[in-house]
Amino acid sequence: MALGDSDIAAILADLKILGEAVDVVLGGTTTQGVLRLNYELLGFEGQQVERVPAVTIKTGSLPGLAIGSTLTVGGVSYTARDVWPGDDGGLTDVILAP
Repeated sequence: MALGDSDIAAILADLKILGEAVDVVLGGTTTQGVLRLNYELLGFEGQQVERVPAVTIKTGSLPGLAIGSTLTVGGVSYTARDVWPGDDGGLTDVILAP
């Protein structure tokens, strides 16, 4: 059985209580996300790995999120470098730039 929207929101809320998720703020909207400071991106032709910060959020939880958006993740200001929808459509990875 696949996870539904309410399942994802509940899981992220539980992770927030456990200290495993952080607040992600865009404009006046706040959601929870899982921050990874060493997300690995493959460079040109998969030959080089770049380690960047990224946060995983529920898809659609930050209306207006786009490349170049300024957001606050765990109290730190970042710019959205890229936005990748997850394979199942329920989660989105946001690649961050300081």
